[in-house]
Amino acid sequence: MKFSENQLKAIETREHSIVSAGAGAGKTSVLVERYLSLLNNDGCGVENILCLTFTRKAAGEMYERVHRRLMNETENPLFRRQFERFDRARITTIDGFCNTILRPYLSDFGYPGTVSVVSDEMDRELNQFCLNFLSRNLSSPGISRLLEHFSFHGLVDDLFMPLIKSPDRSSDGPPDRAADTSTDGAAAKSADSPPNRAPNRPTESGGSFYAVHRNLLLELVNRALSDLHDSLTGILGLRGDLDEKSLKGKLTEVLTTLDDALAHLDQIPSLLTEPDPQIIQSMLPVLMNLKVGLSGFTSSTAKAAHPWKEYRDVHRKVLEQLLIPSLIILSEDEAYEDMYRVLEEFKVKAAEFKRRNGILFFQDLLHMARYVLLEYPDFADVLRREIRFIMIDEFQDNNEDQKELLFLLAAEPGYREKRVPEFRELRPGVLYFVGDQKQSIYRFRNADVSVFKALSGELPPGGRAISLSENFRSSPGLINGFNRMFPHIMGGEKSFEAEYEQLSPGLKQLGNSRFELLAGFKDDHGGEYLSASEHEAYVVAEKIRRIVSSDDYLIPDEETSELRRPDFEDIAVLYKTGSLQNQLEAMFRRFSIPYTGDSTRSLFHDAPAYDIHSFLKFCVYPEDRVSFASFLRSPMVALGDRSITGLIAALPEHINPEELANRILAAEPGDAPGELTDNDELQRLKEGISLWADCRSKIDRISHQELLAHIWRESGYEAFMHSDPYKRGFLEYYDYLLEFFEQHEGFTVAELLEDLEEYLGSNKRADDLSIFRETGGGVQLMTIHKSKGLEFPVVFLVNTNSRGRADTSASKPFIPSPEGTPLVYGGISEDVVHTWFPGDTQAGKNFRNPLVRELQARTRMEENAEARRLLYVALTRAQQHVIVTADNISRTGKKAAGSDSDGGIPDRRHSTDEEENLYDLLESALQIGRTALGDMEPGSRLRHSLWENSFQIEIHRTTSVPVSAISTRSSGAAGIEPLSGPPSPLKLPAFPPYSISVTGLQAYLHETRENRSRREDSLPYPSESELEAGSVPQKQGEAARLGTLVHRIIELNLNSRQNLLSREGRDLQWPLGQLDDMFADSYDPQEWKRLQPQAEELCRNFFSSELYERICGSDDRETELPFSLYLGDAYVQGQIDLIFLENDRLYILDFKTGEEVDPVQYSLQLDIYRLALEHMLDQLWPGKETQNFSMEGAIADVRNAKLVPVPREFGMDDIQNLVSEYRLGRNHAAGEI
Repeated sequence: MKFSENQLKAIETREHSIVSAGAGAGKTSVLVERYLSLLNNDGCGVENILCLTFTRKAAGEMYERVHRRLMNETENPLFRRQFERFDRARITTIDGFCNTILRPYLSDFGYPGTVSVVSDEMDRELNQFCLNFLSRNLSSPGISRLLEHFSFHGLVDDLFMPLIKSPDRSSDGPPDRAADTSTDGAAAKSADSPPNRAPNRPTESGGSFYAVHRNLLLELVNRALSDLHDSLTGILGLRGDLDEKSLKGKLTEVLTTLDDALAHLDQIPSLLTEPDPQIIQSMLPVLMNLKVGLSGFTSSTAKAAHPWKEYRDVHRKVLEQLLIPSLIILSEDEAYEDMYRVLEEFKVKAAEFKRRNGILFFQDLLHMARYVLLEYPDFADVLRREIRFIMIDEFQDNNEDQKELLFLLAAEPGYREKRVPEFRELRPGVLYFVGDQKQSIYRFRNADVSVFKALSGELPPGGRAISLSENFRSSPGLINGFNRMFPHIMGGEKSFEAEYEQLSPGLKQLGNSRFELLAGFKDDHGGEYLSASEHEAYVVAEKIRRIVSSDDYLIPDEETSELRRPDFEDIAVLYKTGSLQNQLEAMFRRFSIPYTGDSTRSLFHDAPAYDIHSFLKFCVYPEDRVSFASFLRSPMVALGDRSITGLIAALPEHINPEELANRILAAEPGDAPGELTDNDELQRLKEGISLWADCRSKIDRISHQELLAHIWRESGYEAFMHSDPYKRGFLEYYDYLLEFFEQHEGFTVAELLEDLEEYLGSNKRADDLSIFRETGGGVQLMTIHKSKGLEFPVVFLVNTNSRGRADTSASKPFIPSPEGTPLVYGGISEDVVHTWFPGDTQAGKNFRNPLVRELQARTRMEENAEARRLLYVALTRAQQHVIVTADNISRTGKKAAGSDSDGGIPDRRHSTDEEENLYDLLESALQIGRTALGDMEPGSRLRHSLWENSFQIEIHRTTSVPVSAISTRSSGAAGIEPLSGPPSPLKLPAFPPYSISVTGLQAYLHETRENRSRREDSLPYPSESELEAGSVPQKQGEAARLGTLVHRIIELNLNSRQNLLSREGRDLQWPLGQLDDMFADSYDPQEWKRLQPQAEELCRNFFSSELYERICGSDDRETELPFSLYLGDAYVQGQIDLIFLENDRLYILDFKTGEEVDPVQYSLQLDIYRLALEHMLDQLWPGKETQNFSMEGAIADVRNAKLVPVPREFGMDDIQNLVSEYRLGRNHAAGEI
């Protein structure tokens, strides 16, 4: 790769450096090259370089890229040596590194030997702990006071849970420690021991929660009183400027009130150090009279004295928002102290619970690691001597705590101060920060962009600030557009605001770049037209169809650079929040647009999830008539409403499952329950009830995944989905549900249903549901946060006019102060206000905790500043084209700062505490007036004159879309009839031939053999004794995940060995030393604690076995070999774990880690592999006489390190017959449903 001049500077610098890397600047390549340069030119080993990233994904990518470079450059002896020692490399996340620091000291902090670092998502155990604490303390005065401002669950969600996740800032040290007797790190730990400290007990009064809160209030009161005194003095000094006429009437009364107030303030001590009740009791009536007096100071009385009006407005704000509410809170000292005392008690109990259960949050890790480096200097010196260079990526998403940790690491060995060193006190050239203040978008993870902004000013002499402003991602047209847009909305004067640095294009312009804004207004919807959200999804779907079918949005081909039409895979749809995702998914299915996403929102809104839930609930609770009715209406039975009503009415009050099943199965037309006379309906009812009885016998006896597969296929649901092109878009829901069911292995079906009900009909995202798509590709749906680090030829930014849910922390009841003390929103009781101001019903209307009010205003400003950065991140993901959509826009909007009229172009260069969304920012960035946009005719478009010399930007006023335009059962592949004009030029390809996975076919065969004899019975319903004797369900899902993990480790090891030049260079155990960094993020923390040691032991033994030596000794081997075997009208697809050649014998292996391996179960799988390889080997290994190979299928038994031969059983005809049976939906043809 050829580097630019500034990139080379960033690679070659050996001073303390701050590298500002803009979007598309190639910073990861620079980091990798600098890492290799340090190894090659500075005498470093991999253990001497600490490389920290923000996410485990980024750490994994960095680790893999460095590893690959070293592996491919083994002719360099330095690189070869470091490759052999790469298990010592320190490439990790900052929390992973903190964990390494803390591990030897966990017992000192009262933690067990192993801990789980949990995410910020609410954990069931923690939530239950909060509920238990609340229940035990309901009678306490503090809880009673808190419940005045919170609901029961709101107190848990909005106060207790955030508090339990925050570190205790009163002290960072461990509780009382026993003498350390460990040998690991003994030398470092024994040299000097800090005094015992107890951070989880309430501190003295000066540091208690309420003391901090009270002191902040007193500081605010003193400042406000001083301002008020000066202001009153000033305004009364203007009295001499008034004529006799002005001094008559109301103004005279106001002046008298001001005189009284000033006289009272002169008697108050200049500084309040304690909330003196007498002073407060005397002040509040005077201040309230002042407030009332000022309210009579009308605009008419102010005409003769205009400066007085300005004073009045300031005074009223100070009185209502600061002084009066602060003094009321201070007057209730005892009540507030009770409230904070219970919070302190909760914090202590929560810390004990976390220690007892080995639970740590990221901030806990950070503070404890920082404490270790400060208080155990010998241990810190060991790290300082080993780590010569520290590189930190994405530092704009870190904060002051993380910076302090790095400064402690970069200090000189021997540093003994009990404080964080300054930049000038660090070892020369150790620190290397990389980031971009314009891409700081993780405030919700405590990121503080001001820390990165301030670094340049802190650099010591000789330090370097390097800018990588060249963009190698986006076209020059887009770059020019960004450079014109963002200076209008990025000012950078406040510490939390990003400064915009002009980007420079690093690529040549190929074809045109387009920027389109598709805008719809509030009055375009309702009645016979689509709602705003449906309309926006429709507009997006229609635009995507046109993009892939026209020459208006050509993109350069990555390989040839020739212009071509985009494919669906070239398009990404980004959004700030997923509130539009349901409508997008639904509309994409109607338009037959393939799509993929990290999570699905519509899964729990559409029929498949409801139908499966109703069926299973009827299985578990047969007396549930609602579930029974839903089951009868579903495609599994498909009865009409009249038949369902009659059947439900005919049921006895108490349903006996066996009696119900026998009665229905024995029924003939005319004597069926509910007088069901239709033969087809009766037959479908019998088949459905037979399936129901069969599934009742299987519940909690087979895995949940097997149960779902049985329902999905036996009921004909899968065939029903295939019967209509529109319904095929729902087929992937089965994969998501399968994953959801797997996550609940080990729970009962009743517990699974309870969890499923929490999702049904809600907007909760199933973020942890990931599925493997055999046919990948499609439009990519994701949040802006998930898109970080990615790039796409065409980017849609949608839902920009959404104000979003109430996700701003400024609106939450709990806001942490800078000191970490909880502040309670709305902490003023109306009863108390009316005690002070009897008879005044409006007295406390706007009274709120003023500390919270101030923090809320700052929080809104910080969120608005981050919204600008989110917009920048979203738009700079685009390589060629950008399309932005907004709907439900108000025609006028509110008058914004800097605009001359309502609907004008507001000045948004600096953040305010007014509510803003992405569309508001776009108006200012594009210099579009709301009124001018609203005056456009629906369906019209214009080219913005400001941009005509830069790149094509068009503004489209979208048209209303009638509801009748969308038909869920319309003819044609797209499912959408064109509204007007000529038919759409898009010709969607026919649906591909039916595809089946090998594992799915294998499972079907196993189930068919197991159940074939049982199907001949009329009712396989178990007796009560059989139910009681049922086995406890095993955690089959976890066993499968162990197998997947072991398989992945073996694959990585094999690939690393294959790239080495000689046996001496092999790292026989890699990547066993790096499992936490590479894989832990993909597992539940508790599960990872169980899986990691098992996987490591299995792999370590397998890597040392004779079988593994045979595999590694073959020069001809392939891992993870995908294939697709065509069988006329269907494909059988899969992936072969491993093939290797040994003396003209080709071994075809499938890895298994179970306790017992039955080779017969895998005959079909291995026979399909053989057939696929017969068609692939000539292309895979050209030049070899593959026709002479003998193929042997076997199971690689990892646990026992041996091959288990698998007998041949199936030929091509057998497999084709099995596929045909599978396609028929297990004897339920689509036409019968």
